[in-house]
Amino acid sequence: MVYKYGPPLLCYISILIYCTTGTIAYGSLSQEISALCEQAKQYSEEEKYGEALPIYRNLIELVPNNAELYLAEGICAYKIGLFPEAAAAFERSIELNPHASYAHLHLISTFKNNKQYHEAFEACKRFLSIDPLHREGLFCAAIVAKELDLFEDAAWYFRTLYNHYPDDAQATQELAAVLVILEEYEEALELYTKALALNPTSLTIFYNVGFTLKRLGHLDDAIAIYNQILAQEPHYAYAHFSRGLAYLAQGNFKQGWPEYEWRWETVNQEKPPMSIPEWDGSSLNGKKIYVYAEQGLGDTFQFVRYLKILKEQGAYILFSPQAALKQFAKQIPYIDEIVLSRSTIMACDYQVALMSLPLLCNTTLETIPAEIPYLKAAPALVELWKPIFDALPHETYRIGICWHGNSQYKDLSLRRTVTQKSCPLALFKELATVPNVQLFSLQKVSGMHEIADLEDASFFTCFSDDIDTVHGRFMDTAAIITQLDLVITVDTAIAHLAAALGIKTWVLLPEPADWRWMIDKSDSPWYPNMRLFRQAKRGDWHTLMQEVKTEVAQLKKDQNNA
Repeated sequence: MVYKYGPPLLCYISILIYCTTGTIAYGSLSQEISALCEQAKQYSEEEKYGEALPIYRNLIELVPNNAELYLAEGICAYKIGLFPEAAAAFERSIELNPHASYAHLHLISTFKNNKQYHEAFEACKRFLSIDPLHREGLFCAAIVAKELDLFEDAAWYFRTLYNHYPDDAQATQELAAVLVILEEYEEALELYTKALALNPTSLTIFYNVGFTLKRLGHLDDAIAIYNQILAQEPHYAYAHFSRGLAYLAQGNFKQGWPEYEWRWETVNQEKPPMSIPEWDGSSLNGKKIYVYAEQGLGDTFQFVRYLKILKEQGAYILFSPQAALKQFAKQIPYIDEIVLSRSTIMACDYQVALMSLPLLCNTTLETIPAEIPYLKAAPALVELWKPIFDALPHETYRIGICWHGNSQYKDLSLRRTVTQKSCPLALFKELATVPNVQLFSLQKVSGMHEIADLEDASFFTCFSDDIDTVHGRFMDTAAIITQLDLVITVDTAIAHLAAALGIKTWVLLPEPADWRWMIDKSDSPWYPNMRLFRQAKRGDWHTLMQEVKTEVAQLKKDQNNA
C-alpha cells in the first residue's frame, strides 16, 4: 500500500532503530548489538529485506519488548511476502505501543495484500478507535470497506475524511465515486464539481462530471463534456467509450458503435492475442471466421443473432461462447463448430468479437435483425417438461419470474450494479394475487437466498436444484420458458433468453437503465415481443410492481374475454 497521507515508514527505520550515536532509543547497547543494528539498517536501506529479517529477529531475542524492532521485523517480512509473519510482528508492535500509527497502517496493508479484507477492516476500526481522524487510517478504512462491498461504510469514512479536510481533492473525488456507486448522483455531481474547482486541469475529474451527468440521464450535457475532453486528449479511452454508450442510449447507432469499440481500452479488457486477421466487414463467402463471446451471458444471447447474418453471407462459423453456454450453443443451427479453447482453432480467415458485429454489420435502429425467435430449446427437454404444465388447469396463466442478476462479478462496481437492478423477491407476491395466475421461478445461482428469507414462499413454484445441471446451463430453463405465457424478469440473461425464444417478456428496469434499453421507451427494437417497465423514481420497485400487477390483471382479463 502506498500511503497517501504521510511518508513511508521505511524512511524512518534508521531513525527509530539506530541513532547516529550507535544507540537504540531506550539506552546504550554493547558493541555487538550496535553492530547488528548497523548491519540490519544497511540491509534495509539496500532493500535486502531477506538478509535483514533474521538480524532483527536476533535483536528481538537480545532486546525484547521493543516495539520498533517488531515493527522493523514486520516490514522485512512484509517486503518478502511473508504476510502471516509480518502481521504477527505488527500485532506485537501495536501491543507494545498502541499509538504507533505506522504499525497499524502496515498491519492493515498486510491483511489487505493477503486478501484478508475482514481482518483488515477490523484493524482499521481498532486504529481509528485510538486516532479517529487519522487521514491515512480513514482512507484505508474506506478502501477496505469498498473491497467488502460495504459501500455505505466506505461513504461514511470518506465523508469523515472530506468533512475534516475539505480542500483535499482526492478525498472529495473518492467520496463522489462511492456516492455514484450508491446512486447518490446529485451529491456526487456537486462533489465532482468542487473537486474540479480544486484541480481545474484534471481530465479525470472532468470525465467523472460527465459520467455522473450521464447516470442522471443528462446525455447531451455528458456528450458535450466528453467532446471537450477528447478535443484535449483524443485518445482518452473512457471518454470515447462513455460517449459511445450515451449515443447508443439515444439510438444514435451510427456514432455509437464505433465509439463502443473503445471498450477494449477500458476495464483491463484485452483482445485475444492471435495472428488471425480481424474481420473488417469484407466478403465472407467461402471464408472461415472465428467469433468469440467477450462479456456477459445476456450479451451472448442478445448478439448471437448476428451469426445468422454471417452464415447467410456464406461463412463457416466457429463460435467460442462462455463455457456455461457450450451445450446451449450447440442448439443454434447457424453455428458450424463450438470451440472453447483458442489453441484448438484451426486456420481461419478471420476473427471477430461478438459485440463488434453490430458495427461491422452497419446496424441502425431500422436494420436491427429482430426476427423472433432466433433461439430454440432442445425438443427432447421441451417434451420432458411439458407434462408438468399440461397438468395445470386450462385457465391458469403461467408466468416465469426472475428477480436477481448475476452477482458473481469480480469487479465491485459491477456487483453493486447487479444489486441495484435486482428487484426484491417479496414484491412478486403482488402478481400472485391476480386470480388464476401461477408464478414459476426461473432464478438460478444468485438471489436464491431470498427464498429462505421469505415468511411465506407458497406464492410461486420452485423447480428442483438439479435444473440446468445435468443437461447444461439454461437447457432446462429454456425448455420451461417455452411452456409459459409470460416471463417477468429484471435486466439479466433470462430477459434475453426468453425474448429470443419468442415468449412474451416484460423487463423490470432500474433508473437509470442500461444503454441497450435506450431512454424513455416501453418497447425494445431488439425484441418485438418485449415490454419495458421503468422505475419512475430511482430505487422504487414497489410502485413499478403495482404497475406490472395492473397490467397482468388486464392480460388475464383479455384472455378470459378471448
